[in-house]
Amino acid sequence: MSGDRRAVPPAVPGAPLLEVEAIDVSYARHGHSPVRAVTGASLTVGPGEVVGLVGESGCGKSTLGRAAVGLVAPSAGQVRYRGRPVEVLARGARPRWLRSLQMVFQDPYASLNPRRRVGRQIADAAALGAGAALDGKASSDRVGELLDRVGLSPGVAQRYPHEFSGGQCQRIAIARALAAQPDCIVADEPISALDASAQAQIANLLAGIAAQSGLGMLFISHDLSVVRKIADRTVVMYFGRVVESGPTAPVWARPAHPYTRALINAVPRAGAGGTLPAELPGDVPDPARPPAGCRFHPRCPEVMDSCRTTDPPGVDIAPGWQSVCLRAQPLPATTTGAGEVPGAAEVAGRPEA
Repeated sequence: MSGDRRAVPPAVPGAPLLEVEAIDVSYARHGHSPVRAVTGASLTVGPGEVVGLVGESGCGKSTLGRAAVGLVAPSAGQVRYRGRPVEVLARGARPRWLRSLQMVFQDPYASLNPRRRVGRQIADAAALGAGAALDGKASSDRVGELLDRVGLSPGVAQRYPHEFSGGQCQRIAIARALAAQPDCIVADEPISALDASAQAQIANLLAGIAAQSGLGMLFISHDLSVVRKIADRTVVMYFGRVVESGPTAPVWARPAHPYTRALINAVPRAGAGGTLPAELPGDVPDPARPPAGCRFHPRCPEVMDSCRTTDPPGVDIAPGWQSVCLRAQPLPATTTGAGEVPGAAEVAGRPEA
């Protein structure tokens, strides 16, 4: 049965655009224990909000992103879009109500069809967004408008993906996602394969689209310096688990989890005297055999004996800011007013740079 014929679940008024609630994602391995790529992860994305999801390679970021759009089935927990459960996608058509949730993949050359002109691929997405095929002029105008929006000439519509650079291809992939008129985009490492100048261009493009259009965005990256610039909130993952989440400025100024501090300390900085930043010691454990207690304790420079046996609970550092660490402590009440999250200057105890 076509996905468009399924009964549409009722929307929930006031629900976030995208809500990931305590999901687990496991991968079976023949003759071996299953790998739990994501464990109990939760996050939300609201309208006009950019949420940065960061962590080392292999921490489960991309798996969480794929589960968020229905490409991977959670083994526990639930994903909801506008309050409606997101079911894993089958080979049939994507349900119409779910087409406003789109994804931009890490490798644009793999996500674009090499045998079709880029204009035709964007036009197909535009027809899905409109709910009907567009006539020739309307389709051409819409494709040109979308290409112009991502900084490309409408004339490139007649070319094939292999004729573009990586940054240009990623712009085309973004145009195709926008063609479906999304309310929310999951961008999975959209800049990791690009050079530094193209990374900045694509990151600024996505942040500008979110600000101008009011769409929500889950921006997945291992580059904290980019996330710091464009994300309203930051979610930090380690070894399949969310270890810290909160507003970006306070999290950056005073990270509550040792892993978040290690990631921030590893960001190269200008004026460092030619020295490289300190690297995080140790190796990521075997995902099929996670350590007891805190998952980070084998690499943590602040480890205590209790960390080796106790799975730490979430601690509310401030409203909307949580850390999963036995050393984490709530911040004292500030002068910002009841219920407000303190800004970067207040949590750091110094003026902002």
